[in-house]
Amino acid sequence: MNATRICSVNGCERPFSCKDMCELHYGRMRRTGSTDIQRKYPNGAVCAVDGCDSPRRGREWCGAHWLRWRKYGDPLGNGGVNGVDWNVKRDCGVEGCDQKAHAHRMCHKHLSRWRKHGDPHFVAKVTGRPLKGDKPSWAAIHKRLQRSCGKASERACVDCGGQAREWSYRGGCPNEMFGTVGSFVLAYTEDLSFYDPRCTSCHRKYDDAGARDRDESGRFEKRSA
Repeated sequence: MNATRICSVNGCERPFSCKDMCELHYGRMRRTGSTDIQRKYPNGAVCAVDGCDSPRRGREWCGAHWLRWRKYGDPLGNGGVNGVDWNVKRDCGVEGCDQKAHAHRMCHKHLSRWRKHGDPHFVAKVTGRPLKGDKPSWAAIHKRLQRSCGKASERACVDCGGQAREWSYRGGCPNEMFGTVGSFVLAYTEDLSFYDPRCTSCHRKYDDAGARDRDESGRFEKRSA
């Protein structure tokens, strides 16, 4: 949830949750088709689908027809639109997508985008999450490294030329930091230019050599990473 955005409904200052609305108003819109105060149907109100006498639950439909609308995009579900059997697995209706439709004629990915942003084509910009605290953790830096530089496995090891597996801190940064990960005390830095792709074997050899150089200082117990 993005705490800097608020609900788009006038007078509501709750945090944005989905489709520019807070959880409360989005829930109302999803159930009733309106963000107004929860509708209370009169006693005895029945489903708006012709021939259905079940009690009205949401969007003027009974529970069964509302669920069909939610899954198939039409309250009649099977054969509701142009005689098409929506119970048969179909391809995603988004142009260029070859995945199977899950609901509303969209695959899981495009359905999630549509429900969250109102647009199945929406793609968020990757800007990197802000680092928390004065000293970001080793794990946070490595996550940012992968987001910014990609997977190490997509590159060649700088030592042996084989396929790399991990990002390796080469050392030498003046703003070096240390963090404990499991039984190791690891050196790392926020400056992503100090990392190289290495295979697992070369990474361990490189780190073990660096650890021996650091033992006398007492700042480093086993290896860097």
